[in-house]
Amino acid sequence: MAILSTILLVTAAVSGIVTILAKEMERDSLHSVAKPLTTFLIFLAAFLELRSAAHPGTYFFILALAFCIAGDILLLSPKRFLGGLVAFLVGHVCIITALVWITSAVNLVAVSMYVVVGGALFAYLWPNLGAMRFPVLVYVVVILLMGWRTSEVLLYAWPRIAAAQLFVASTLFILSDWFLAIGKFRKPVWRNDVIVLATYYSSLILFTIGFAGFR
Repeated sequence: MAILSTILLVTAAVSGIVTILAKEMERDSLHSVAKPLTTFLIFLAAFLELRSAAHPGTYFFILALAFCIAGDILLLSPKRFLGGLVAFLVGHVCIITALVWITSAVNLVAVSMYVVVGGALFAYLWPNLGAMRFPVLVYVVVILLMGWRTSEVLLYAWPRIAAAQLFVASTLFILSDWFLAIGKFRKPVWRNDVIVLATYYSSLILFTIGFAGFR
């Protein structure tokens, strides 16, 4: 990766730590600024690194980061949870599109594994979803589709290191959303917000590095 892009990702990592600390210390004003700023820094790094890429799928990833920024801003208010959900949903669709450009292979074993995982996750959340059951179901399906596509990249695409980075990135994103859902619809685990933010930002940084490997 270019030096400027690397500097931006390192800065984003530092900003992410500030975001987590602000959340833990209940510094709401700082958290409200640092959270979308961190994602914007990752977006800027991806844009500078991937804008001239020959691989057309990378443009969809850049677009996905724009929707992640929108989602971050919307989720700052609990009243805009559904709007944030939709923004991230569109972002995941963009990432899926980017991944299909890398490989369109289908492994039925991988499909089956993600169907089982998705069913178990949704069943756990089901009792407390209420009116959010359908939106959450759609979201679970889409984010697991993203995870499944990265598993196909891991199985069939080269370079292997970049493929592994994309797979780990999607796994971290799924974990982030899972703990976010637990915090909203079930009983939060210890340091739930720390886990959500740490896995989220790590995912976006790894996605950026991984897609850069497929330029």
